Amino acid sequence: MEKKSCKNIHLILIILLSMSFFLLFGCSSSGDSADDATTDGATTYAFEILTVPHNLQSEVGTTTKIAVNSGSIHCIDINTFVTNTSGTECSGSFQLSSDDFDTCVEMSSTLYYSCKVLTLAPTSELLSNTTYKIKITTDLTGSDGDALSENYLMTFTTGFGADTTSPEIQTSYGCSPENGATNVSTSLSYISIQFGEPMDPASLASSPNYTSDCSGLAQLSSDDFNTCFESSAQAGITDNSALYLIPLGALEYSTTYKVKVTTDVQDLSGNSLAEESISSFTTEAEGVDTGGDSTTDTGGDSTNDTGDAEDTTAPTNASVTISEGESTSSTSITLSLSASDDTSVTAYYASETSITVRHEVA
Repeated sequence: MEKKSCKNIHLILIILLSMSFFLLFGCSSSGDSADDATTDGATTYAFEILTVPHNLQSEVGTTTKIAVNSGSIHCIDINTFVTNTSGTECSGSFQLSSDDFDTCVEMSSTLYYSCKVLTLAPTSELLSNTTYKIKITTDLTGSDGDALSENYLMTFTTGFGADTTSPEIQTSYGCSPENGATNVSTSLSYISIQFGEPMDPASLASSPNYTSDCSGLAQLSSDDFNTCFESSAQAGITDNSALYLIPLGALEYSTTYKVKVTTDVQDLSGNSLAEESISSFTTEAEGVDTGGDSTTDTGGDSTNDTGDAEDTTAPTNASVTISEGESTSSTSITLSLSASDDTSVTAYYASETSITVRHEVA
């Protein structure tokens, strides 16, 4: 009986492993998935919307702008974004109301738009201590023509009045490279600047330096801003609280760079930084590749120089986890694989209807 039980266990494990690898490598997402679908080998993604203020947010300033962000890979089709700009009738694909859409707040006809984000403002100050609802209808579509699967509804509550507090840069987290960082790669992909609250995307969009002249709201310089490194800028679209400054080329070796954010940057209520912010970092010495290639001291009398060879060393701490659904009649299982090395963690998640790959750099 014991041997038979062991055989059964082995058989179950083999079946689970087979199903897991079939789901991971052999299945495409079905058209019934709410998140994505596959057509002729091409994956399409559902159109989703995020807003700032956030759902259920309280103490919102009465002079705030409203930011609408695309939560998918597609831009917002600006031609389908319609709102009432005259009177209080609830109409259009965007509606803001404090009385459950019996009437709607009149919105300004002037808005800021940049692919995945747009901002607009009421024509008058919102009421204090009042709960507002935002409705975005399925008439709004993405640039690929996909509409929302259903009307988007959210609520927020205003505070006692206008927000008059200046935004701040969060130096303790979110900013990369950190102030004072050394040995930073000369092929740095971007510089991230993290604010303590959602910012006005129109304000952050004024940041790029396409010449060596120091202009824009964020500047990168190695000579105390006599000249600036050419760069572009991109606002974080999740909640508009981050700015990414992207150098247009490789940085110089063994050089100290300064990053300046001017007081012209504003939050959604129009408040500017109280004072300009300057941080610095120093790049790596020539011949030191912080992106992967390295010289390893083995602890003995010799040095193992890996040179330009590709690092093919297997990562450590590899693990495989298989789990079934809670119901005994469930046909779904999940296979989770993870492995880590000195620089990153890669995790793969598989389920019956979707596969997600997440890569996080440590």
